[in-house]
Amino acid sequence: MNKRFSAILLMLVFALVLKTNAQEKVYLVPDRTSCASGDTIWFTTMVFNRSEEVPAGNVVHVQLDKLNGKHVTRVNIVSQGVTGDGYLPVPDSLSTGIYVLKAFTNVQTDDSNAIINQRLVTVYNRFDTDISTINYPEVETKYFEALEGVEIHQNNHERENNSVEFTINLPEEIREDLEEMIVIARLKDPMSDSFSSGFIATPIKQKALPFMAVPEKNGLLIKGKVIANSDESEVEGATILLSISDTLPYFDFCITDSHGRFSFYLRNAYGTANLIVQELSNNPGENRIVFDDNFIETPGINASSKILNNEERSYSDAVVKSAYFDKFFKSYTSLSTDTFSLSSDFEYPFYGKPTNTFYPELFIDLPDFQEISREILRGVQYRNRKEEVSIRLFDHGTQNIFNNEPFKLLDGVPVFDPDIFTDMGTTDIKKVDAVFYKHYFGDISFDGVLAVYTHHPTLTWVENLEGVNVTRYQCLQPELKWDFSNSSNKAENTPDFKKVFFRKKWKNVSSSETISFNTSNIKGDLVLELIVVNRKQEILQHHEIFQNN
Repeated sequence: MNKRFSAILLMLVFALVLKTNAQEKVYLVPDRTSCASGDTIWFTTMVFNRSEEVPAGNVVHVQLDKLNGKHVTRVNIVSQGVTGDGYLPVPDSLSTGIYVLKAFTNVQTDDSNAIINQRLVTVYNRFDTDISTINYPEVETKYFEALEGVEIHQNNHERENNSVEFTINLPEEIREDLEEMIVIARLKDPMSDSFSSGFIATPIKQKALPFMAVPEKNGLLIKGKVIANSDESEVEGATILLSISDTLPYFDFCITDSHGRFSFYLRNAYGTANLIVQELSNNPGENRIVFDDNFIETPGINASSKILNNEERSYSDAVVKSAYFDKFFKSYTSLSTDTFSLSSDFEYPFYGKPTNTFYPELFIDLPDFQEISREILRGVQYRNRKEEVSIRLFDHGTQNIFNNEPFKLLDGVPVFDPDIFTDMGTTDIKKVDAVFYKHYFGDISFDGVLAVYTHHPTLTWVENLEGVNVTRYQCLQPELKWDFSNSSNKAENTPDFKKVFFRKKWKNVSSSETISFNTSNIKGDLVLELIVVNRKQEILQHHEIFQNN
């Protein structure tokens, strides 16, 4: 009876945690409301209403969608406190149109009351030579509470080298309650002006069977499902292995539930990872593994065709031409998204400190693994009989040879066919780790561990194995500072086509702040936007337009 009561109590506490955290409200402030394809949108996120009694996550997902809800791209950022910063590279091939930026946390995916606060952004394809119409959204736009009492003065009306300076005066009552302030200066886009300072609040589309809607802290929940190829049924009780080949390789496993679902919590992984996922099975290829796409769904936004007026056509033409010349003068550059790092608090790999580590390259040149095992790998028994290869390790616990194969790894990736090592010689292998004891990974165990590391790790051999999935997966976004200078350092005769001129965050603000920056060669009015986050978990906004003659 006591055990049953404890189980019920635990379930209630877990449900309370989800309910408490599901009250999160997420907002997003981009540095621009329009861009050319190939540009990068920088943004700040704000997450409110987290319970102080329950540990909260700090990961925010940001995705770019079409108006009809079709997904384009996404990133996952780690926030610091209430706010977080990130960037979203806009695909160079993205067609001209108005798109939607959405920010959310994992706990919102199972909250029937969750509201997704979306921002609109206009994208001009840099190869479009004549933009005359666009699908324009028919939506109701909401706004943050007005920042009352703020005064902005332009100090230099006669500018040299496109340099401008402003003084921002804040009321004392605003400063005393201020958590953070963000100031953005950008070029005004007449197309996006009507929605540039507002957001669209829409409900989230709940999945029929939500799964693992828990807080993410410095890590991501990687979710998926195992499906039987024979009848498309969900496979319960399958053992799924996740590995990442790295300096210190990563390994984890999960047992699928009654709906064939699995999940892994990958911490401190930044960049784009090569995830190797496979089922521990005697019949590889019998089932297939399908990943959740980690996008959210919201209702599509109705739109109708809009004919651009002269001002809008002139601006779009200027953006397209400037994008072309910008690439011409600076060449095409984009932020790297292929890097990957996985930090660990441990000195040794997941299998612990090896009993022995061997370095075959220090010995004479041996042509294959059988010779290496005989001459170098003491305690490793390699046999090749009737074209069947087997490997056994010596058990230091019983002083006998293990009856079963060890847990075998090649560059950190589990392998189940020992023949894969057969043709490897001393020139191929960098080192070999061996664990000569029974090894346990949670509910599964192996008769020792044999980990082989090569000089030039590659995953080409993995891609040819049946039942093994190699997936490029976007993990947490590496931190990167905003890459625009607030003042121009360009050569005298080099044109400047930036559309965002200034972006800065403050935690401590004086009653009078002076900012200065250079505008660009694209002509148009200038927008100054002030966003204040106060200690009451409120967002205050001031939006002002200045003529830029």
